[in-house]
Amino acid sequence: MRAFEDRRIMLILSGLLLACSMKGAPVFGADSLSQLMAKYYEGAKKEGKLVIYGLGPPFLGPINDAFKKRYPGIVIEAFDETGRETTERIIAEQKTGRVVGDIVIAGGGTHIRLGDLGFLRLTNQRKSRR
Repeated sequence: MRAFEDRRIMLILSGLLLACSMKGAPVFGADSLSQLMAKYYEGAKKEGKLVIYGLGPPFLGPINDAFKKRYPGIVIEAFDETGRETTERIIAEQKTGRVVGDIVIAGGGTHIRLGDLGFLRLTNQRKSRR
């Protein structure tokens, strides 16, 4: 069971790293996943932090500890807030043109609203069916 949990945490961490460094960068042309991860890790280190909205105790502690070990040089800055607070924060960021957040962890209603406003981007190559 512990090995499964470790793999799941590492998968989440890898996704977090990619989200931190992808701001507008296409994912095409990498020869392998390890090269892609190395490229994004270097970009993420330059930024220095990964900002997550909607993540708090008890999840932040174990994720943060594992992330720091796997990706030194990148700090997680997390905001434990409701979906409404996250939505208001993202709308304010979009209005000012100063986008801070990298990842939104929220319920379906929050994601639908932010998607309808055009503030979310799909992280895979499949097109939305909406």
